[in-house]
Amino acid sequence: VLNAARAGSSFFTATIFDGYDAGDQALRVSVTIGASKTLVLADPAYASLVGMKYWPLKTAYYQVSDGSENMAPIFELSIDLFENGVTGALQVNYEDHSVVGKLAELKYLSVEACPQ
Repeated sequence: VLNAARAGSSFFTATIFDGYDAGDQALRVSVTIGASKTLVLADPAYASLVGMKYWPLKTAYYQVSDGSENMAPIFELSIDLFENGVTGALQVNYEDHSVVGKLAELKYLSVEACPQ
């Protein structure tokens, strides 16, 4: 998705495996990529992201077609995706409820060399 956003694409689709539900099925994902923005002001949790580019994403997850007529998404996800891969605020919409999340703390881990 980041590569598509960086290239200026406004739409991205893929078949993925993300461990959803029982973890035994692939999902089809459709992503609408909004125009890039730059974070200007932020609460303390976002301080290290100020000045960084991000894209608002609307993502819908579908079961891979089983021949049924039901084409409604299993769930939908709205996030702000920063150019370093960090996601800020998010909202997950299921059929009967929603979950809202907010970045509370961002701690970068040190990268260790991979032994060869």
